Amino acid sequence: MVAIRDLAAFLRQNAKIILLCFVGMLTIAFLYLASAKPQFTSIATVFIESPKVQSLRDDVGVSPTRDNPTLESHAEILRSDKIALAVIERQKLLNDPEFSGTSKGWRTKMAELFTGPSPVKAPTAIDLLGVFRNRLNVKRIGQSFVIEVSFKSRDRSKATRLANAVVTAYMADQINAKTEAAKVGAEWLEGRVADLRKQATGAARAVQDFRARTDIVDQRRAQLDLSELESVAEMYKLVYAGYLQKLTETIQQQSVPLAESRILNAAVLPNEPSHPKSRLIIALAGLVGLLGGIGASIVRQSAGGRPFVSGNQLRDFGIELLGKIPSRSKGVIKLNGTLLDAFSVPDSGFADSFRNIKIMLDLARKREDLPVVIGIASAAPVEGRTTLAFNLSVAFARSGRRTALIDADANHTGSITQSTARTCGVGLSQALSGTVEVHSIAIPFCDGCDILPIAPVGSPITAIDFFTDDRSLSLFRGLRNSYDLVIVDLPPPTRMDPRAPIACLDGYLLVAQPGRTSLDRIGELAQTLNQSHAGVLGAIVNLGGRRRRTRDFAHLIGSAALVLFRRVKLQILQRNRRPPAQPSQTV
Repeated sequence: MVAIRDLAAFLRQNAKIILLCFVGMLTIAFLYLASAKPQFTSIATVFIESPKVQSLRDDVGVSPTRDNPTLESHAEILRSDKIALAVIERQKLLNDPEFSGTSKGWRTKMAELFTGPSPVKAPTAIDLLGVFRNRLNVKRIGQSFVIEVSFKSRDRSKATRLANAVVTAYMADQINAKTEAAKVGAEWLEGRVADLRKQATGAARAVQDFRARTDIVDQRRAQLDLSELESVAEMYKLVYAGYLQKLTETIQQQSVPLAESRILNAAVLPNEPSHPKSRLIIALAGLVGLLGGIGASIVRQSAGGRPFVSGNQLRDFGIELLGKIPSRSKGVIKLNGTLLDAFSVPDSGFADSFRNIKIMLDLARKREDLPVVIGIASAAPVEGRTTLAFNLSVAFARSGRRTALIDADANHTGSITQSTARTCGVGLSQALSGTVEVHSIAIPFCDGCDILPIAPVGSPITAIDFFTDDRSLSLFRGLRNSYDLVIVDLPPPTRMDPRAPIACLDGYLLVAQPGRTSLDRIGELAQTLNQSHAGVLGAIVNLGGRRRRTRDFAHLIGSAALVLFRRVKLQILQRNRRPPAQPSQTV
């Protein structure tokens, strides 16, 4: 199970990657919000009145949800090309750049730089149907008889106007359909009534003629025939009266048509854009950034082995933790802007940490038969080797030990020789040939501490050349006799194998910084060195550089993100500023 302490150490170690991903995603989100054109959505609702459904519900108890085909039919009418074309024509959208496509996007403008301006074709109403449909949305609200009609536009007033225009066109279409149906029915009924009038008149005349020519002798048989004729005449009369009443109702319906729908709520001006959703986008961008940063950290550390997050992990490889280097205290200066001089503020906690490391190293040296020549090594570059070597040498010198500090990486920027700005133009490589004496190479830094560069700055001689020279063994024997302690600032493993000076050293002191390398590489280095006659005395964990870089990086990124956030927020507020209140529209 992962302990909370290990999780906190993992987050601290990978704070730079996580923060970079987080701020990067927020920056992308802010840039998108600043460049995206807002879309406003205005909504109107229509209530569908269905007498058939109402009758069934009252009489039989049938649920209105069974009339889905009727409601879907009304929704399809609202989506139909007929309604769209009517709105396009009445609202004169052919002259609107948002719909007609006369405004060119950046892709079109970039393409025209190479191909030249493309001919502009005047759009037709049919050409605008696709754009119109994409901005129109019609849906039924739950299982109710209410249909929601929404329309999107870059202009909030235009979105409201077009949403109401769609509903108005739909209502007009429904009334026109009723009127047209009533007109067709009336024309048919008029013809039918005329035919029935003739038939009824003919039947009545037949009854009168029959009575006039019938004799009394044949009165009984004539009575039967007369009854039959009267029945036919009465039937035509009743049918004629029924059709006449239906014609009257149809004419009345034609003069005052009533639609099966009514507008429940007219569209009003939206208060804020429906797209893009600023809060949601920023929240998702931040979440994706955090998860992405954590994922990237896990992948990076998985590829590089187990992460090194605390000094307690070194005990798994038998490496004793001798101390930690904290963040530098206030007032501690940098020599030449690169090398930290902890004892420039002697009573600081930063200087105390090196005094404690000196005490722990003395205890380790007593257990290891007093090694005199100690090499400072690390498993990765820039982990604080030079800072440790320099300040540890000063700590021993201030305690009365005559200490030699060998700079094996003098040509590298930030080396001890370059940072202290002290050089004599020669190095220990010249002492190998006997042309100069070691004491003439020594550069005093403070009482009891001499700096000995392997080669002068700019020399082509490297640390590998020096340590692989057989004469270097006798030179180090002389150094052991001249100094109480010799500390060697070794080059990073990318420029020299730490095992190269094994024959010249009595022991190694490792320095490791969480986040710089994996625990497996540290363990592999310690195992390799322990197999030689020069073992590992212990390890120092450098906490200062990582925290300082993370803090400076966070401050830099945070400041830039804050400035960007304020500018984007100002643009969004200015663009989405609510217009003056207008009276709601009524239909």
